[in-house]
Amino acid sequence: MPIYDFEGNTLSSALDIQGNMLSNVYDVYGNPILAKTLKVMTYNTQWFNGINSQQAMQELIINNNNPHIIGFQEFSRNGQIGNVAETALLNYRYRQMSNHYNYLFMASKLPLSNIEIADFVHQSGETRAYMKCEINVYGKNITWINTHIDYISNVNQYAQMQEIFEMAEQAEYCIITGDFNSDALSTSDSDYINLYKPFVDAGYNLANSTAERGFTKTWTDSATATSPSEMTTATDNIITSENITIDSVVFDTTKFSYLNGQPIDHIPIIANLTIN
Repeated sequence: MPIYDFEGNTLSSALDIQGNMLSNVYDVYGNPILAKTLKVMTYNTQWFNGINSQQAMQELIINNNNPHIIGFQEFSRNGQIGNVAETALLNYRYRQMSNHYNYLFMASKLPLSNIEIADFVHQSGETRAYMKCEINVYGKNITWINTHIDYISNVNQYAQMQEIFEMAEQAEYCIITGDFNSDALSTSDSDYINLYKPFVDAGYNLANSTAERGFTKTWTDSATATSPSEMTTATDNIITSENITIDSVVFDTTKFSYLNGQPIDHIPIIANLTIN
């Protein structure tokens, strides 16, 4: 199986004299690659007509953060790249689109394989789906799930999250990006208990945020918000399996510069990960 670096280039695998693969992975010049880091973004790009320069804003967000993989939700309309400037994605050679209601989109600098796009078993009035694929990098086979779950019915919302959890449990390495439509602002909220606690109890890591200190607020329909701390509902998250450490998290506030007095919804979350 090929081994790739984070620009999608094939690396050589190092073997000992018995033909066994060594624990270190080497580049094509024979230099050991020690850092196994990955930058991941999740971003619901839903927008309001009053926000100026949408495409310029999205391009700035992507270029400034330069993640290796991006999980988008509400990415486009009518199957076209909508409010995200296409030029911002020119460096992402691997793209996969879901034309379901929630318009999921995966952009990656690394090859994607075994791509699956499917509806959840549990549904309410709006059809909700997930995208799942595999990324092989530095000899690790990572399952990546991108989703946007129900916001109408808590029963379906919790059941869909359970479906995601069961998929993640089948993978050795797993990264989940998505809009989870969660109102959880503390670990005592029912949304936390039903959406995130099963993952935390199983050793998974949350980018937004830690179970010990609740959640950073990242969504609002208020035109008065000027920073993430003034936003009202935590909805988006990046979840990783126990063997993928979340080293740092960024809440990109570029959107605040483009509001022009209009409401703001989701802002991107970017997590720097180490694959153990």
